[in-house]
Amino acid sequence: MARHTPPRVARNLLRLLPAEIRRPIRADLDEEYEERRAGGPSLSARVWYWRCAVRSVLDAWIISRRQAAWSAQGRWDIGGQ
Repeated sequence: MARHTPPRVARNLLRLLPAEIRRPIRADLDEEYEERRAGGPSLSARVWYWRCAVRSVLDAWIISRRQAAWSAQGRWDIGGQ
């Protein structure tokens, strides 16, 4: 079975994720992309990958902003530090 490559720019966008979560998220997205490519249209799989990549980066950014705000206000630190 031929291996299909996820959209390069979308995959590179994942570099913006914190290092500790980047690899598992990338691996999960790549695996799901392969399955979607094998079972359906290429465009559908590419759009799905883009959507997930953008959403992952936005979610990570939102969480980091909330942590910074809560930490500055003396609230509970999600990171457990």
